[in-house]
Amino acid sequence: MIYHRWGGLGSHRYQIGFSGDTFATWKVLGYLPWFTATASNVGYGYWGHDIGGHQQPSGVHETDPELYTRWLQGGVFTPIYKTHSTKDLTMEKRFWVFPDYFDAMRDAIRLRYSLSPYIYGAARQAYDTGISMCRPLYYYYPENDEAYEYKEEFMFGDDILATVVCSPVDKETGLAPRKMWFPEGNDWYDAATGALYRGGTVAELLYRVEENPWFVRAGAVIPMASEKIKSLQEKSDVLNLFVAPGEGVAEVRVYEDDGETQAYADEFATTLVRKEAFGSSVKLTVAPREGSYRGISSVRALRVTLDGVFAPVSVRVNGVEVPYSRTAEHDCGEDVSLTAWTYKGADVAAVVYLAERDASEEVVMEVELPEGDRSLLDGAKGLIRRCMTLTPDVKYHYARYVGGNVPLPPDFVAVAQSCSYLTEDPVHAAEYISRWNPSGLENELRSRGSLPEDFVVRTLSALKLQN
Repeated sequence: MIYHRWGGLGSHRYQIGFSGDTFATWKVLGYLPWFTATASNVGYGYWGHDIGGHQQPSGVHETDPELYTRWLQGGVFTPIYKTHSTKDLTMEKRFWVFPDYFDAMRDAIRLRYSLSPYIYGAARQAYDTGISMCRPLYYYYPENDEAYEYKEEFMFGDDILATVVCSPVDKETGLAPRKMWFPEGNDWYDAATGALYRGGTVAELLYRVEENPWFVRAGAVIPMASEKIKSLQEKSDVLNLFVAPGEGVAEVRVYEDDGETQAYADEFATTLVRKEAFGSSVKLTVAPREGSYRGISSVRALRVTLDGVFAPVSVRVNGVEVPYSRTAEHDCGEDVSLTAWTYKGADVAAVVYLAERDASEEVVMEVELPEGDRSLLDGAKGLIRRCMTLTPDVKYHYARYVGGNVPLPPDFVAVAQSCSYLTEDPVHAAEYISRWNPSGLENELRSRGSLPEDFVVRTLSALKLQN
């Protein structure tokens, strides 16, 4: 295997290429999705790019941390994830140098690690079929003109619609636009904000710099790594499954091999996961593992995240009731012999922790969700996280311009503290969310004539997920 520059058609027999001495510009960042996906047409599926750009354009002498952040976010959905640049002190790639962007940069890298089982499965699929993990939309929707026109989005594996935010945030609103076409045939779930978009539509979406949009086919199951993973060479006996909201039947086959040798040609294992969701019922069947490889563990624990749902009425595994626990994330993370479920308010998600068991055992999980208005959850995750992020700014401006003894606007607090409300009292999640009143917040902020206009605009804009 050779990692090299583009050498023309035929050089991809060595598989791993990088796109050369790119300039660090928004235009180049916006070009890379089309470039990477189109390379799949000639079987050149393993492209890497110098994340953040290789060199500065003429006249630029410092790294733009926002551009670098977006490059790290978009790079999550490329075959090769790496930073690199020419020997230029103005091309700064150490993300801890940018404290205001540090969390967003680190979150992008963490997401890449979390998605490693999904990416590894797509790599195996490429080995077996020749279809690369980055795929133009016209592979799936050849009759749609949009599949050719929207060049800044592509399919990343079977179930993720990937894109990149390739323009800076507006200085007044703190939001950057991302126009998306959502292919018909199913809906698409924005894992960054929790919004569900109907297939066959176009939307002008808005993102803060810490938000990295990636869209999951509604109802799909995405295999993910343990939250504690720090190296792709680590072996994990935890199978994490991320389940996007959406009705119908979905299947995924989770792939494993030894991760070290070329024995994968014949020595590997797969696990079929089937999800059936109709009405308020979700059934997830994890079949016995098939196959084997050197060093395989005979046991595994399961973690199932049901994203964008209200707290379950009941959870049963192989016919046995699973207890609710407020502290399940901590307790089950430390002790794999425990089984419980919990609710994470910041994610608006139910998480089921199943104790370690023999991988040859079939696991059937049945979840009964409450009847209710599902539309209340549409984008709730994004609004909660945005208001949590803005809380220090709101506190500062109220203390300075309104008065230290004046409480924060109730309609802001209702959203910003929903994380705690939902986590502590998940049964009443719908009630808490239904109290949100953006118009009341606008009236409150506008009535305070002492508040700076830029602060008011920035705060109210955060409540908008699209134009």
